[in-house]
Amino acid sequence: MKKTLPLRKLLLPFILVACISLTACKKDKNPLEELPPETQYGANTFGCLVNGSAFIPQNNGSLSPVLSSYYQYIYPTASGYVFNVSATDRRSCCFGSVFINIDSAVLEEGKKYLLSKFVRGTASGGFNNGIDDNALYKTNNEVVGELLIKKIDKINQVVAGTFWYNAVNSLGDTVKITNGRFDVKYTR
Repeated sequence: MKKTLPLRKLLLPFILVACISLTACKKDKNPLEELPPETQYGANTFGCLVNGSAFIPQNNGSLSPVLSSYYQYIYPTASGYVFNVSATDRRSCCFGSVFINIDSAVLEEGKKYLLSKFVRGTASGGFNNGIDDNALYKTNNEVVGELLIKKIDKINQVVAGTFWYNAVNSLGDTVKITNGRFDVKYTR
C-alpha cells in the first residue's frame, strides 16, 4: 500500500515561502518618483525635495490654498514686477511652506535667477517649518540657489520653472531644497 503525505505537509513549503515574501522588507520608494512631472501648461503643480524628502502641497481639510502664485506690476518702473510662488503642506505630520520671490524684475523665459538675500531688486527662496521660533529659513548672500524660468505665458498667465536652494535660519541650521519644479497659473 502506497502511503500519501497529509495535505498540510504538502502545503507547508508554500506557506513558508508566502510568509517570508510577505514579511520581507519592502524597497523604499524613491522620493523623486513622488514629485509631479515637469510640465509647462498651467497644471498648477509644485514639488521639491526638502532635505531629501518629497514635499508636495497638501491640505488638512482647511479652506485656505496650499499653492499660490502671482506676477504683478507693483513699482512704477520698467522692471517693477514682483513674482511669488509658494506651496504649503498642511498635514500635521509634515507641516511646512516653500516659497520663492523675485522683486523688481520682468520674468524671461530661459533666464536663470540667483536666489540670495531678499532685498528689492533680487530673488530669494525660503522655507518655514512652522513649528518653532527658528522656523524661518531663508537664502542669503552666502547661502544661495537658482531658479530657471522655463515658460512664461503672459496671455494665459502661466509660469513654469525649476529651482534649488539652501536656506538658513537664525541659529545657522540649513535646509536643502532640491529638484524643485512648478507649473502654475498666476494672478496679476
